[in-house]
Amino acid sequence: MRPLLIFFILFGAAIISAAQPYGNEWIDYNKQYFKVSVAEDGIYRISFGDLENAGFPMSVDPGRIQMFHRGDEISIYVEGQGDAVFNTTDFIEFYGIRNDGTLDADLYQPSSSQPHSFYNLFSDSSAYFLTYLLTPGDGKRMSSFSENNVSGLAAEASHNGNILDLKVDTYSQGVGFAIDEVVKFTYFDVGEGWTSPAIQENEFQDFTVENVTSAAQSEGAPQLDVLLVGRDNLNHIAEVLVGPDLFSLRSLGTTTFTGFNTTLFSSGLQWSDIDLTSGSMEVRVAALGFNDGNDLLSTSYIRLTYPQQFDAANTNKTFYLEGNPGGKSYLEISDVLSNSGFYDITDPSNPIRVGFNLSGSDADLIINNTNVSRILYLNNGGGFAAPTIRKTPLRQLDPSSPNYIIISNKLLMQPTGAVNNPVKAYADYRTSQDGGGFDTLVVDMDQLYNQFNFGETSPRAIYNFMEFMVENGSPEYLFLIGKGLNPQINFHRNTEGFISVTKTEIGETFQIRDLVPPAGFPGSDIAFTAGLAGTQFEPAVSVGRLPAKSSVEVLFYLNKVIEIESRPFDDLFRKELLHLSGGLRESELPRFRSYVDDFAEVAVSDFLGGQVTTIGKQLSSPVELINVADQVNQGLGQITFYGHSAPDVTDIDIGFVSDVTQGYDNPGRYPTILVNGCNSGEFFQANILFGEDWILAENKGAIHFIAHTFFGFENTLREYSDIFYDVAYGDSTFINEPIGDVQKEVAKRYIQRNGESPTNITQVQQMLLLGDPAGRLFGAGKPDYSLRSEDIFLESFSDEPVTSASDSFLLKSIEKNYGITQLDSITLSVTRTLNNGSILEYDSIFRDIRYQDTLSVIVRRSFEDAFGNNRFQVVVDGTNAIDELNELNNTAILDIFIPSFGTRNVFPVDFGIVNTEQVALVAQASNVFEGEREFIFELDTLITFDSPFKQTQNITAKVLAEWDASILSFDSAVYFWRSRFVDPQPGENNDWVTNSFTFINGGPNGWSQSVFEQIDQNQLTGLTANPVNEKFEFNRIPLTLSVLTLGADNELLPDGGDPNSSDSLLNVMVAFNNIQYIIDNGFPCRNNSVNLVAFDRNTTAPYVGIFQSIGNVRTCGRIPQVINNFRPNELDGVNGISDYIDNVNLGDSVLLFTIGDAAFSGWSSDVKSKLSEIGLDMSVINDLQDGEPFIALGQKGGGSGSAIVVRSDQLPVTEQQIELNETITGVEPEGEVATDLIGPAAGWNQLFQMQEVEAADETTIELIGISSDGNETVLLPNVTEIANDLSFIDAGVYPFLRLKFSPLDEADLTAPQLKTWLVSFNPVAEGLIIPLSDAPLTTNLQEGQKYNREFGFWNISELPFLDSLTVQSSIFNLDKRESLAKNFKILQPDPGDTTAFSISENTIGKSGSNGLTVFANPRLLPETYYENNVISIPNAVQVTSDNINPLIDVVFDGEYILDGDIVSASPLISIKIKDENQFLFKADTTGTDIFLKESCETCSFDRVSFSSDEVSWFPASETEDFSIEYRPGKLDDGTYTLRIEADDASGNASGVEPYEVNFEVINESAITNFFPYPNPFSTSTRFVFTLTGSQIPDQIKIQIMTVSGKIVREITQDELGPIRIGNNISDFAWNGKDEFGDQLANGVYLYKVQVRQNGQSLDLRSTAGDKAFKKGIGKLYLLR
Repeated sequence: MRPLLIFFILFGAAIISAAQPYGNEWIDYNKQYFKVSVAEDGIYRISFGDLENAGFPMSVDPGRIQMFHRGDEISIYVEGQGDAVFNTTDFIEFYGIRNDGTLDADLYQPSSSQPHSFYNLFSDSSAYFLTYLLTPGDGKRMSSFSENNVSGLAAEASHNGNILDLKVDTYSQGVGFAIDEVVKFTYFDVGEGWTSPAIQENEFQDFTVENVTSAAQSEGAPQLDVLLVGRDNLNHIAEVLVGPDLFSLRSLGTTTFTGFNTTLFSSGLQWSDIDLTSGSMEVRVAALGFNDGNDLLSTSYIRLTYPQQFDAANTNKTFYLEGNPGGKSYLEISDVLSNSGFYDITDPSNPIRVGFNLSGSDADLIINNTNVSRILYLNNGGGFAAPTIRKTPLRQLDPSSPNYIIISNKLLMQPTGAVNNPVKAYADYRTSQDGGGFDTLVVDMDQLYNQFNFGETSPRAIYNFMEFMVENGSPEYLFLIGKGLNPQINFHRNTEGFISVTKTEIGETFQIRDLVPPAGFPGSDIAFTAGLAGTQFEPAVSVGRLPAKSSVEVLFYLNKVIEIESRPFDDLFRKELLHLSGGLRESELPRFRSYVDDFAEVAVSDFLGGQVTTIGKQLSSPVELINVADQVNQGLGQITFYGHSAPDVTDIDIGFVSDVTQGYDNPGRYPTILVNGCNSGEFFQANILFGEDWILAENKGAIHFIAHTFFGFENTLREYSDIFYDVAYGDSTFINEPIGDVQKEVAKRYIQRNGESPTNITQVQQMLLLGDPAGRLFGAGKPDYSLRSEDIFLESFSDEPVTSASDSFLLKSIEKNYGITQLDSITLSVTRTLNNGSILEYDSIFRDIRYQDTLSVIVRRSFEDAFGNNRFQVVVDGTNAIDELNELNNTAILDIFIPSFGTRNVFPVDFGIVNTEQVALVAQASNVFEGEREFIFELDTLITFDSPFKQTQNITAKVLAEWDASILSFDSAVYFWRSRFVDPQPGENNDWVTNSFTFINGGPNGWSQSVFEQIDQNQLTGLTANPVNEKFEFNRIPLTLSVLTLGADNELLPDGGDPNSSDSLLNVMVAFNNIQYIIDNGFPCRNNSVNLVAFDRNTTAPYVGIFQSIGNVRTCGRIPQVINNFRPNELDGVNGISDYIDNVNLGDSVLLFTIGDAAFSGWSSDVKSKLSEIGLDMSVINDLQDGEPFIALGQKGGGSGSAIVVRSDQLPVTEQQIELNETITGVEPEGEVATDLIGPAAGWNQLFQMQEVEAADETTIELIGISSDGNETVLLPNVTEIANDLSFIDAGVYPFLRLKFSPLDEADLTAPQLKTWLVSFNPVAEGLIIPLSDAPLTTNLQEGQKYNREFGFWNISELPFLDSLTVQSSIFNLDKRESLAKNFKILQPDPGDTTAFSISENTIGKSGSNGLTVFANPRLLPETYYENNVISIPNAVQVTSDNINPLIDVVFDGEYILDGDIVSASPLISIKIKDENQFLFKADTTGTDIFLKESCETCSFDRVSFSSDEVSWFPASETEDFSIEYRPGKLDDGTYTLRIEADDASGNASGVEPYEVNFEVINESAITNFFPYPNPFSTSTRFVFTLTGSQIPDQIKIQIMTVSGKIVREITQDELGPIRIGNNISDFAWNGKDEFGDQLANGVYLYKVQVRQNGQSLDLRSTAGDKAFKKGIGKLYLLR
């Protein structure tokens, strides 16, 4: 950059209204404003046309026109305003100044740190705003002064010529801290700004000051000022030398200063130091240095001030006048052009038009008020600069309501796709309920520059705007949408308007712009609000940035945000973290690994409960490339890196997510990335870093990215991430907070914990957040427990399977928690429905589930029959005690068949009715895969099988055994029969399986229970079966009482002292079922008192007779309180003993005990009489002595004296302790007998019932209908008749019934008895599933093979099925815990027949162990039993996965090529993917990619689309491999790289690295010389040559000659064989024989090749071997 030469203006254009803290106070929002931009100092003129083109209302009275600059109105000149009309010849004149560093001072802390104010950090453009008064009035106008020299003043001899030479070639980053000064505050600091390149110690720089003209040597000596700035933290010594040339320099002296400070070196000059002929002077600045400190310094400006003659030099000119005590100065100025104008610009906001006289080119004029120095500007010749002017609406902003602010750039608000303005669309989303319901405000940078920085480009606009919003409102989030650039990039002086950047990683070129600037350098967005609203170094407003370069990138990110925020919590990926541990030195690898392991401990604990995968570098190499696409694509919540990094790379490089060769594809699963390293967050370069790519990529990448914008340190980065994890994942108040709030809290805690050093402040402020600060890191504020049916399974305590004989087994369920953890335990409830419809329940309590856990419930067998179809309904947190994200995913069901591995009785059905004396007893082997087995049957009239009638029979059969037995002719007799195997095998059930039936001669089919041994097999509730008297009794509930109390003078009682002292009231003990009720809970039972507890006669539950609120002294002890406490004076009256006993229910027990002195002698007769109602004898009460301990246990309604009384027989009684240990028993007054399922039935007929009841008894019998899916409906609520018609019941709706008998006796508490109940109905068919193959149960297959097994469904009944049957098959993969079910129909078998069917399953994706379950007629059609319709094979298919990589086979134009070979310009590239698996055929292009790249510096791989016309592909089959044919369009000359990545049908990649081959394309048709190989040869030789171009020659002939030229053999093209573009070796091998087949002699032979194409000889392609040819003739050596 050339030095910038400007004339120094003393006033510095530095006038800013001090009363405008935000910069918008000058704006009247009712007015229209027009922005006028200027970039140079001078007089500007705005014409009528300029105003009209800008849309200025030309009807406005020009006298009302105003102009503002930096918040103040300035004086302007309006030609012709006197007529109140702006005519076409009228104009506006104003003095405009270029931008300078005046406003920049606010960016420095303190502002005095600014090196100088002559040059703006960002832009040369300054802004003026034109407007007009809305009411009559006058705008500020330039005043004028004109006076002739009537006083005869002498002309001034000179003025001060000023040359300011700014050095702005480089940007100094300013003061730094720590080692190597790598810690720098974001705010602008000492020494920061534009300056010259650094001068190193013992070096110098030379500068030339030019344009020294019209020197007035006689008026004084020149003056030199040099501003020097330090460039490091060392001490500096600088020497300044000057001279007319570099060979005549003299020293002006030295200056010393320190650090990054500035020093102004000033010195007088001699005129001889300047070459007045050329008007130049050389200035040398030398860095002398201190003690070899290697210090650096720069020159910021050189200013030369010298006396100068009044010569305008025919150009615009500024004259600097010294003060004149006379107050007026007379000037004579030469070389002034006509139409010129003079302006006194001492106050640039209020210029004065100065009149003058012009004679030829000489002007004379009087300047007023020169008692102080004045500045005069000459607009020489009347040429005026034309500024740019445009209408600029200024928008009044209400800071009071918005809580979400977006700052963006108009460039990003352009339409893209179907969205007119993606920035507004983003705000609309955040305003919506789904987006958070924020009150959003969108502003663009032009608005902020205009309204908060007076129209000038600077981050100061954002600082002021945010201060305005924070101090006048309560914004919570600030989202900066737009790429920003560091100030040293100097973007706003870039005439191109953009910086072009090509990223070879992704093959794209981008236009980079400073759309939304950072707060300073090093970059930060936190700094914009740090310190506001009571904050210190943390942001007052949570802030994030989207570094978008185009509107489409804004839309990409919006779509990602909507996608992930609308995604339900139904996956654990948000709790998955990937930690990457780097390091460059051996010692760092384990240390950095320990850091990320510490982070992981927080992540896996409360309140995230995550799962962490850590990948560490293995070698201390600079960069280790690690592809994490698999982990990213599966889903991650966060990626954390700790190691070394630079802007472009980390030492574990995961690449650009947009690089298609990396294989990233994670739509909807966007992680947050936290990078601990140096400069990875330096997103303000004129570059695109990998973090930006991860954020901006479409449908992939990350949602947030946090990294340091400058240098980070090992300990500070670790500390920052420690706190980040603690806040984000370990603090329940922040686990669901937006990431911006998390980062804000991290910054606050970091400083609180570590102090306010520069290193710590920059650590928190320079961790830049890419992404929306209102987006949540995790997003769940509650737990969410989820359970799938596939994740429930049974497991035995041994290697044997779970059977009905198992005494216990484990029910396991894999529970996931998609939300946060919580500290309370959780409940797991299991409802088990047995095959007979009985229901059992199990409950367990577990510690909270953090991520995923397998919960185990022990299921112990009691008396239930577990055989058959069992349904386990598992519910986590069934009471909804824990508030969850989703309460609807807490329940899952496991339907499973539990075998008996023994026999089971089939016919007659249990409790069935037999109507003939010959009965067929049928038993089944539960294991249908067995061969013949020997069954044993027993039949008797007693369940004990020991009556004289008992019969026994052994039967040998396969699956079903049948015994035709004879029974007695006694009508309504009940028989019991049982079966088992004679020789049970290991693991089989050796227990008898017992059923019963009732013989009713000629009776109906149905169900009957008529003896005690049958009825007691029902489900009993509140009842107990007594086998001795064969009656049912109500349940009894015992309660143990233990009471110990003390007399008034017992040493263990307090004597008016502290009741909690060692002599304490707690020495009195009252316990029910070993639970103490007098405890130290702050509610003691008072001393010297009477205490009573009542007990319910049915449940024995204790209760208070008189309710009092907790804390009332009249109740005491454990909560809920059950002890009423009375002082003696409280026994009578309201709420006394009388009320207490009245409140006790008749028959309830009452415990009475005293503590201390109960003052018995003072008890009234009413109290004593009332106590007799609970069984106390009046004489006993009258005998009690004051202070005596006393305990009584009575029953309300019991006779006088019936109470148990405890007194002491020791003296003195007042010092004694007594105790009572008793058991009271409650009796429930009601119960229930509920049958198992009755049926199924094809039709219902009648119900018969008989009972045995007494007068006070009450009973009900309910008849309940049960549908096929288990829903119950009460059909008859109270059956009272002995015989009841059931034909009204639709068996199609209710194929099953249940009976419930409910006895009640509240008076005597003796249970009414049920004698018999019978239901007659029409039975249904019964079938049995059996295997039709003897193949092993486990089949081993290769993935892709079909699994087949044959089964049959056998109708073993005498009844037909009424419709075709459904078969449901389900294959369950144990490794993935995934099931696949399908249904199909089979023909219903006739009675005695079997329908065969086959199960066929594809094994693709089912590697590992697979269980098979086949269910014929899955409860769809009525059937007697369903449990024998199920076959379950736990390990039916063992599938070996396909894990062998496929091979890629590639040929070009049918030939294999070597790396670098030449091919045709449009080759046919044939690709085959060869796979050894004979069963899995690749059927699509999934996992297959073709890339092509030309070899050049900026070239990257381009993906070849399979939809392109250049590509065809063909699926694999049994005979053909998967193949692709790719013929690229004609390629230009050059070297290319072909890359191919391919997966087989199982997803196996072709290799760790993709296939790559380089090839060359040469479009020019040419051919090399033909080289024989081998040469010399003994038996035969072939010809090697290279052909380029795109066509095969149509004529090739090789002539072999003797050395004399005689042709002995001609070889034609047809003989040579196929020829291709590229390298060729002929199929033909010459054997050394002539045309006639005769063998030639040994020796040297010559050969010549003729090649033609379209009749023309083909050009020869030169090679290194051409020296062996002369005039196209080569040699052959035949040696035998």
